[in-house]
Amino acid sequence: ETLEGYLKQHPRDTQAVALLASAHMSQGRPARAAQLMQGALQVQDTPNTRTALGLSLVGASRHADALPEFEAAFRKDPGQVQAGSALVFLYMQARQPAKAQAVIQVMLKSSPDHAGVQNLSGMVKLATGDATGARAAFERSVKADAAFVAPQLNLARMDAGKGDLDGA
Repeated sequence: ETLEGYLKQHPRDTQAVALLASAHMSQGRPARAAQLMQGALQVQDTPNTRTALGLSLVGASRHADALPEFEAAFRKDPGQVQAGSALVFLYMQARQPAKAQAVIQVMLKSSPDHAGVQNLSGMVKLATGDATGARAAFERSVKADAAFVAPQLNLARMDAGKGDLDGA
């Protein structure tokens, strides 16, 4: 209510719109969040706005509509880890691993020490049959952030899949 009242006075404040959209997302109203972000995009076309719109569209199960938003955000700002990560997942879901790998390569150039990017790289490599490359990426992810659990779980799954339960 507070944000809605504020936005009546300041309708061009895209940060406030994004905050309101986030609140709607957390309350299970992704369609309303998407509607708000589409309006914000008309006011200010930035990578952050497009990424927020894409996330709300994914939340509303409108993956096909979200894809061009993430592509535009990532094209304008390849440092957008959120947009890049979403693109990778959508491309993998659509069985387009070459596109996912291309996005990962750009992400690795701009954020080579980012634990999440390394983990995502490992996931793509594993999905495309490159177990050796996947293991190396997961290990780089753990090295970048020892508290990040996801790559540790991925390494354990790989070990368990090979029958190395002690290693897992």
